[in-house]
Amino acid sequence: MKVRYKSEKYDVKFKNAIGIWKRKILLYLRRLKRFGLRILHVFKKDLMILFFAIIFYVLIVIVIECKIMQKGILNAIWDTKAEVFTVFIVVAMNSIISSERSWRQKIRKWHDVYTDNLFYFEENIKDLNVAIGMNIKTTYNMLYTIETYKKFENEIRQAIIEEDKINKSKINKTLEKMERNANELKEAFYKNDFMQEKYGFTWNYRSLLDNMYDLREKLDRGEYNNIREKLILIYDDMYYMISYTRRLWRTEINLDREIIEILKIGNKEKISENFYLTALSYK
Repeated sequence: MKVRYKSEKYDVKFKNAIGIWKRKILLYLRRLKRFGLRILHVFKKDLMILFFAIIFYVLIVIVIECKIMQKGILNAIWDTKAEVFTVFIVVAMNSIISSERSWRQKIRKWHDVYTDNLFYFEENIKDLNVAIGMNIKTTYNMLYTIETYKKFENEIRQAIIEEDKINKSKINKTLEKMERNANELKEAFYKNDFMQEKYGFTWNYRSLLDNMYDLREKLDRGEYNNIREKLILIYDDMYYMISYTRRLWRTEINLDREIIEILKIGNKEKISENFYLTALSYK
């Protein structure tokens, strides 16, 4: 049986197809729930004013029609139904559409911020590894998922640091660049209302600055024994800062992982690491 995932079709057993469909339905329901919450926010923010304006309009019509045209209150209210319905629906739809358009523009811009900083952070990591005299095989996507980061961290733990290749001048320049990038990301992070986990981000940001300061101190004193552990702490902070910036697109990551694992059964040649990374990217 064929199922579609990320615009591609895959051959799976009927039982596995059922499992994938169930998870896809859950994905759509969660997205529908978030859409509903955004609409509710629009109603609370903008349409409450319209609601009270309509009530005020109806009261004026009732007073005019009851006193001048000698109509009953119920008839006067009934006479306003067309105007009230038309105005409310038109304004409501316009507010919702405008809000969704604005939301999508904001998250597209934020995705650019995320991908730019992901690139900057990974470039900084590569430069710092070279400056410290560490030869690491992993040179890309080390901060993309928890799996790729743990793989990279394991390589850091096993890598050999050649003390004669340590370049303090380049290390300091790289750390200065890392600090600038971290500050720029922090400023961008705090400007966005939809980034909710500011406490966790701030904790890792401050920890990053502290750990970079400690690394400079160790190098100045010629203490090379614990450089590796300090590097891992720095990279941990960088990973979690980037992780917070992409949380918006990873809300269903567990369901996506489960679908990918099911698809691997009978489709291993199609499911590569590159596919996995693409599947978790911006939708």
